[in-house]
Amino acid sequence: MKNKLAIPALSSGGEQEDVLAPPLDVEGCVNMLGGDRAMLQELLLEFLAQLDMQVKAITAALAEANSGVVCQVAHSIKGGAAVLSAHSLMSAAAFLEELGKSGDLPEGEDSLLMLEREVARLRCYCKGVANNDA
Repeated sequence: MKNKLAIPALSSGGEQEDVLAPPLDVEGCVNMLGGDRAMLQELLLEFLAQLDMQVKAITAALAEANSGVVCQVAHSIKGGAAVLSAHSLMSAAAFLEELGKSGDLPEGEDSLLMLEREVARLRCYCKGVANNDA
């Protein structure tokens, strides 16, 4: 049985009470996908399934000072996050990608923590949305 995520309904334009924006711009993503909420759900599930492996790959690459792998995997995460309008995650991945390009990996640990935090925020957000719609 395939996992199912509930995607929140598009807002009606009301003001958001949260100080911190959600890690996923559902409205922007659904609009980009031509209104196809089912496609968003499928893309999000696939993306989340790959994230753990990608974060582990970056962690290992940082330990080995392999800037090429850091750059490549971070670029992949950045692209997936862009498609999903997960802007904070995209920014965190872009920063790691730039570190990989520059070879300046000593700052990578802090950047990895930022990436991991954004991944956790996205997972919690999706889980919370699914629980609220159950």
